[in-house]
Amino acid sequence: MRFVLWLAVVASYLVLVPSAHAQSYFGVTIDAQHNIYGAGFGDAPAPSGGGGGLAPPVATIGLTGPLQLTFSSVTGLVTCSVSDPFNGPDGGTGAGGVTNLLSFRDVSGIIHSNRTMFLVGVFRDDSPGAVGGPAPDRLAYSDPENFTSFAPLLNQTFFIGNGRTDSTGTIQQFLVPAGATRLFLGFADGFSFIGLPGAYSDNSGQLVADFAFTPIPEPSVSLLVLGAGIGLVWRRWSSIKSTD
Repeated sequence: MRFVLWLAVVASYLVLVPSAHAQSYFGVTIDAQHNIYGAGFGDAPAPSGGGGGLAPPVATIGLTGPLQLTFSSVTGLVTCSVSDPFNGPDGGTGAGGVTNLLSFRDVSGIIHSNRTMFLVGVFRDDSPGAVGGPAPDRLAYSDPENFTSFAPLLNQTFFIGNGRTDSTGTIQQFLVPAGATRLFLGFADGFSFIGLPGAYSDNSGQLVADFAFTPIPEPSVSLLVLGAGIGLVWRRWSSIKSTD
């Protein structure tokens, strides 16, 4: 008696299909006196004096999973002083054009080699702010702002500007850190944009930002079996003498 097993798979393919997810859209007005150092605290600190301005606006993310933040539009004009010109969301060269602001509480400061008074953001989770810190490392920027994707940490102040690259106007992607539930928007200011935060009381103007949180597409796997055949042949050789 002999049994023969035959297995044939003609063709099979793995196809990656992007998953569909919800999006979360916002339109927020950011006043020139919105103080990013109040992110998560509900206040507007000014340890160096000159007025703390206003607590920054917050957007509740409301989505889970790997997310990206993109800005479809940021418009408006702001100034850090009545003696300085108004500039757009990318900032200008007021007070010497250098930003070198220190961290305060658990919100990081920020550095820019040739811009001041630009739109910034801070991601936070649901935990209350820590008055004693520590804060993440400060981020340092310089022109041109041509990064297309960036991943800030929780409580780390990051450059947004108009949300587009300088050279081509490509929309930039900000990767939302794990655990983030809130985004705060505002400005990092201080006397001559150096040292501890403050000097918000003479700021004027406002920006309007339209932005969205979008889940980063994670490929889902679909198995397509085309023309697949699995055959099981059970052949009994009862009348044929084996020649092995």
